[in-house]
Order: sequence, then C-alpha cells, then structure tokens
Amino acid sequence: MTAQTRLLLIEDDQVDRLACRRALSRQSDRIFEIQEADSALEGLAYARANFPDLILLDYRLPDLNGVEVLAELRTLAEVPPVVMLTGAGDIAIAVEAMRCGARDYLIKDTGREYLKLLPTVIDRVLREQQARDDKRRAEVDLRAERDFISAVLATVGAVVIVLDDTGRIVQLNEAGEVISGYRFEEVRGTFVWDLLLLPEEIESVKQVFATLKSGLFPSRFENSWRRKDGARRFISWSNTAIADSGGRVNYVIATGLDVTDRRSAEEEARRYQADIERLYHQYALGAFASVFAHELNQPLAAIVGYSDASLRLLRSGKNDGQLAHNLEQTALQAQRAAHIIRDVRSFLRRGRPETTIEELNSLVAKVVSQLASEAETVCVRLNVDLGDVPKVRVGRIAVEKVLLNLLQNALESIRDSDSQGGIVTVYTRAEDAGLVRITVADTGPGLDPEDAKRLFQPFFTTKIEGLGMGLAISRTIVEAHGGRLWAEDGQDGARFHFTVPIEP
Repeated sequence: MTAQTRLLLIEDDQVDRLACRRALSRQSDRIFEIQEADSALEGLAYARANFPDLILLDYRLPDLNGVEVLAELRTLAEVPPVVMLTGAGDIAIAVEAMRCGARDYLIKDTGREYLKLLPTVIDRVLREQQARDDKRRAEVDLRAERDFISAVLATVGAVVIVLDDTGRIVQLNEAGEVISGYRFEEVRGTFVWDLLLLPEEIESVKQVFATLKSGLFPSRFENSWRRKDGARRFISWSNTAIADSGGRVNYVIATGLDVTDRRSAEEEARRYQADIERLYHQYALGAFASVFAHELNQPLAAIVGYSDASLRLLRSGKNDGQLAHNLEQTALQAQRAAHIIRDVRSFLRRGRPETTIEELNSLVAKVVSQLASEAETVCVRLNVDLGDVPKVRVGRIAVEKVLLNLLQNALESIRDSDSQGGIVTVYTRAEDAGLVRITVADTGPGLDPEDAKRLFQPFFTTKIEGLGMGLAISRTIVEAHGGRLWAEDGQDGARFHFTVPIEP
C-alpha cells in the first residue's frame, strides 16, 4: 500500500519549489501532498494550524533564516521533522541547523543534483520519525501500564513486594507500607532480609527465595515481619517469580496477608476451648463423685446400722467379746469411709463457678454462631428469638457449655430422625424471682415418655456412643448457679429450659 505524506515546502524560489515537486512526484512508494510557503511566517502559520509529516526548509528566506524558523518550531507542542536546504557555501550553517533540531540537510548545488538525493533523505527521515513515534507510543503505553499496575497495587488489601534476583526490594505497594511502617522510597534497593525479617527466620526465607529462583514456583510460606516501630506482624505469603525466555528468574513477587489478628483469635479460641474442656471435666468429676457418693452411702449406712445393732446385742451379753471387737472394727471402718465421702462432697460443693456480669443475648448469639456450619451440614436452620432480658451473673464458659450441649443434642435429634432437616430455635425470656430463662426448641421426634423420666440421670443415654453424662453435668452446672434445668415435649419436638440469675 502506497504511503501518503503531508509535506510543507518553505522555499522563496519558485523554480526550486517546482524542481522539488517534480523530484518527489516520481516516487512510486510514497505519495506526497505538498503545501508550499514562500516565506517563513507563512510556513510557521501553516505548521501551527496543520501539523505536517515533514518540513522541507530553505535556509535563506526573506523574513527569517532557517535557524530562526527552527527556534519558532520548537515552541509547538509537537515539532515535525525538518530537512534543511542550504547553499553551497553554507556547510557551517547546515551543521548549526542540525544542532538546532534539523534531522538532515541537503546542499543545493547549481546543477540541482541534490534533487536526486531528496527522495531518499526524506524517506529515511520519515522512517526515523516513525521509529521515534513508535518508541514514544510504546513508552507512553508502558508508562500507562505501570501507572495502572501501581493503581491496582495501591488498592489491593494484600501486601505485594517485588524482589530482584538478588533479593533487593524493587517494589512495595501501599498495603506493604502500612504493614511494615516504611515508605517504599525508604526500602527501595534494600535486601529484604536485612530490614524486615527476624534474625531467626532469615535463613528459612533465603531458602524459599533460592527455591523460587531455581524455577520451582508458585509457593506458600509464613513468617513474621519486623515493623519499623519494632512490632511484629505474622504474614501468610503466596510467592511466584517472573522468568525470561531462557528460564532465568529476574523477579520474585510475594503477595501476603496479615494474619496476626487471625492467629491471635485462633489462639484465643484454643484457650477458650481448653477452658471449656477443663470446666467440663471438673463438672464431670463432680457429677461422678456425687453419683459415686450417693450409691456408696446406702450400703455404708446399712453397714453402720447393722453393726450398731450387733454391738447392742453383744453388749447385752448374748455373744462373746471377740465378735463385739470385730463388729466395732467394722463400724469404725464404715464410719471412716462415710467421713471420707462427706469430705469429698464438701470439697466439690466449695468449687462453685466464678461468675461475671454478662449480656445474655450476646452470649447466646455467640454460641449459635459456633454451630452454624454444623447445622448447615445436617440441613437444620438455627433461629434465635431473643427477648428484652436484663444482664445476668453467671460463669460465662459454664453457661455456654450448657447451651452448647443442648443445641448439639437438638441437632443430633433431628439428624438421627427420618425427617429431611428441621429447625432449632433458641429463646431468651425474663422470668419472675430474678431469673432469666433460656429455651432450646427443636422440630425433632420429641421425647419418649419413659426416657423423659431418666433424662438427667447420670449414665443414661439414648445415643449409641453416648456416655450419658451431658445432661447430668449440665444440670449440675445450672444448679450450681442457682437455677434449674428441665425438659418437656413441645407441639412438634422437644423443649429444654434452664434458668440463670439476673444481676443483683
């Protein structure tokens, strides 16, 4: 396809203008659209209004010389390429013109041989200009792409840090500045392990970096960052690398999430779970001891009674002294066993829960949220119906454990029935006598009348793998708070209620 070129010819000699037109008209690979001007001012006016592809400029003009025209052209937003035409004795002027911005020059000889070179010179200058324009557009595109990437990185909530193949920092986004406490300009060109890492983690990070450089990416890693203020933040990283066509890694890119708060929450949750388990085992031990004492006291009481009766008979003279001695020892040991049991029960009674003032509805909502995923897996909808209740004084962990047990029992009841899912609802209501009632209602199969009589007895269970201590322990916990726990059959399932005291 033939290229079309808009050319401005600034030449005061009409014969030279005509000669130039003829020389350019003979080009087969380029069509010239030529605009002529016979003065510098006329040519400058045209150039300002219509940006030509190239200017063919005679040095000697009636109003301005070529160098002065070049100076005026430099005031334009974009300067077209200029080829200067000079006289035979104007070599120094031609050199000066090149210094002032002309792309090339031709010396007009008397035989007009320069016209033979004119098309070639113009074509070369235009190709160079095209190359410059392409380069400039590429630079603009690259700058725009970099600005776009920088804008994206600035809005990303994750830390993004880019390292060169030696481990020096070449990019750090805004989130990275916030987490590290450093501005990017403060860390640019610094080895990441010299500034942001804890001494004990440097070698492990260098090993990850070496693995990425070897071509094994992406990878995941977690380590701490040492902030500018000395604080530590725990970061979870996803790492990758950029390699050239030969496979050599030039840059390592790490994207990190600050998981410090999440780790703290997980640690708090572990401590909380440990507290629950400790309290659960404490109440389990108490419940077991109470059951053991209750069961053991009956035969012990009988032993003591029979022993006393035997002593009375012997002391009446109906038996010899040896039998009396043996019965005295039996009674003594039985009384001793009863005394030990009384001491154990007394000790357990002294272990009442430590109480605090709590927002009951917040406590209930927290426990319900803990079981949300479990409920979803068995197609059960968890609802809450929270009344306007006052603050309560309870052992928070203990009461959460009771509610957790009741909710899990409700979920298991629906899961083990033939129904396809169901609903579990937790209610809170103010009661008389300074109490608040919590109710867990389910749409399961309800309570068997015979089973209902023994629900709270230790070791009674309707579950295949149950121990039968959950409800017994829950009742022990509730009664230790001064409340009570009971169950009833609802219209479409079971209802369990328990009460706790309000803040005095």
